[in-house]
Amino acid sequence: MKWLKRLLWLSAGVALAGFSALLLIDNATPVRLRLLAWETPAAPVFVWLLAAFGAGALVSFCLGAVSRLRGRAAHRRLQRTLDASQGAAEPAAAQRHSTPAPLAAPKAP
Repeated sequence: MKWLKRLLWLSAGVALAGFSALLLIDNATPVRLRLLAWETPAAPVFVWLLAAFGAGALVSFCLGAVSRLRGRAAHRRLQRTLDASQGAAEPAAAQRHSTPAPLAAPKAP
């Protein structure tokens, strides 16, 4: 099964590389990006596309990391609560399952 997974990842990588090569060939025209008074130096469209994809991947990674950290903190908090509740329940459970003390024999007068 591992070989199938590797084959799928390899084929996805080859397809991505081919798509990137097509973007490079078709979008080699240099352009300048302008935002209000700020203007970038001329660069091929492919460079700007890579920069946009990279920035999106970076933002996605950072937001995912924040979400993972919050999830881990919540998991630790719930685990501590569970451990505390199980710790408090153990003495009560031990009393229920313990054998009762034998009754004392009635004292004769």
